[in-house]
Amino acid sequence: MQRPLSSKTKIEKKLVSKVRFPDQVVLLESIKDSDVENVKSLLRRRSACIDMTLINNSGLTAFHHAVLENSIDLVKLMIENNAEINCVDEDHWTPLHTAASLGYHEISRLLLQNGADWKALTWENQTPFDLIDSNDIELKNLYLKYMTEPEIPKNLQKSKTNQKISVCQKK
Repeated sequence: MQRPLSSKTKIEKKLVSKVRFPDQVVLLESIKDSDVENVKSLLRRRSACIDMTLINNSGLTAFHHAVLENSIDLVKLMIENNAEINCVDEDHWTPLHTAASLGYHEISRLLLQNGADWKALTWENQTPFDLIDSNDIELKNLYLKYMTEPEIPKNLQKSKTNQKISVCQKK
């Protein structure tokens, strides 16, 4: 006797329910969808296996994708979860280079306030400031404010105590 095409066996149902995408893929897709709640949930999971500095097949890190989405909430999540703020993509751009080139004022401010390196150079020797649209005086002034402040010695800077989520964390 032949079974109907629409019914699934118990084994087939179990196989379908067991399909699970890698945490890294889920993270990137959630960021691209601007799904802040799913990103929060994933980052809270102690069993999550995420490399926040991994450069994906489009040449970007999760942090770069958060900036590209122009989502202040996602960028805050990256910072709160100790993602490397000066991580680089395949062209050696930091998230700050990305924010500067796209004219994202609020994200640029947040990154600079949290220690993003305004002196970082791309492979083409460009700083984030070099990538700001020449007509965007407000953004240029924001960067100039940070560029003219005296640097705080590393031993006096506020250190973060949380562990970076950059490798697999197991219970």
